[in-house]
Amino acid sequence: MVATTILPSPADLVARALNDLKVGTDPSENGKWPVYVTEEPDKPDDVITIIDTQGTLEGRLQISGVIVEKLGIQIRIRSVSSTPKKPQEIRDALDQQIRNTAVIVSGTTYTIVSVSRTSNIIPIGSAPLSSLNLFTINAQVTL
Repeated sequence: MVATTILPSPADLVARALNDLKVGTDPSENGKWPVYVTEEPDKPDDVITIIDTQGTLEGRLQISGVIVEKLGIQIRIRSVSSTPKKPQEIRDALDQQIRNTAVIVSGTTYTIVSVSRTSNIIPIGSAPLSSLNLFTINAQVTL
């Protein structure tokens, strides 16, 4: 029997990495582009929300028995702007900067080995009852 390790939410780890890269800010800092995990607030207008989604089992390493899994996330960007400037900045951070990136959660260091986008930037229209623009990016995280 192979022991399983409970890891922090991949959405939380990627949120911390985006904050460290100054692509977003921790909501407690009251800065521009706060990055929330799971639940998106009504305000501010410009916000990034990351949720966990279905991942992909890649198989099992035969000698150690370790299960290799890519954990799924979706990044949702709500913006006053109709141009995808912030989504492009996030896409570029996922593609070029978040690899072998260490993030600390509750005193434990985790390494995001890679983030592989499974979609391009997807404009999904406007938020209900508003003119705010919505974009999403889907990805898989290897820890």
